[in-house]
Amino acid sequence: MKIIITGGNGFLGKRLIRELTNKNYIVFIYDLINNYDILNIGQLQKVFNDFKPNTIIHLAACAVLNIFAENPDLI
Repeated sequence: MKIIITGGNGFLGKRLIRELTNKNYIVFIYDLINNYDILNIGQLQKVFNDFKPNTIIHLAACAVLNIFAENPDLI
């Protein structure tokens, strides 16, 4: 089974990925640290089309909440 995990480099993501890979799941880490931006729809579509996941686990979150106060159009 192929799984995309958004926010995979976070606390929960790292532990989940370890468990999934130990059970032979194929995991794609979609995280800003890896230059994958959840707000970039074109980039997200390309990863979906190329990787063809069976499921997605969304763990991505904004670490700096003030960004939304300064840029409300991002919400």
